[in-house]
Amino acid sequence: MTQEKMVTMKSIDRREINSNLALQMVGYAIQLAEEKGLEISAVVCDPRGHLVALARTDNVMPPAIEYSIDKAWTSANFSINTQALYERISVKPPVALGFANRDRVLFFPGGFPIFEDNTCIGGLGISGAKDQDDIDIAQATIKKFGLAFEKDG
Repeated sequence: MTQEKMVTMKSIDRREINSNLALQMVGYAIQLAEEKGLEISAVVCDPRGHLVALARTDNVMPPAIEYSIDKAWTSANFSINTQALYERISVKPPVALGFANRDRVLFFPGGFPIFEDNTCIGGLGISGAKDQDDIDIAQATIKKFGLAFEKDG
């Protein structure tokens, strides 16, 4: 592509998770939860936080569904896991207050960005189990598909 063409282009290229992989990921997360006897909701969204796939176990508590959506949205939009984002902003009360007033931002553990070649292609939110179980299922799911939940380096 020539320099002239690059300057005059009116669009941008985006990389984001495809719906087939997103469905496989939420299915795998549900499978892991069921093997452990856990009730969860699993959500994958694109890098801008738009819902791509959602699955839940049969008896998950209703609020977990919205929490998993918010975890996926938060981790995708900020390219950081929800717990790490909380730890980063909790030492800055004015920033924390600003975040607290935003829709969809949630700091509960269990939300992770999905990286492919160091590019955030989406977010995965797991909710409904204990914090560590949500984290373990999310990380195992992302790893299962050859992706990463944090940037290299």
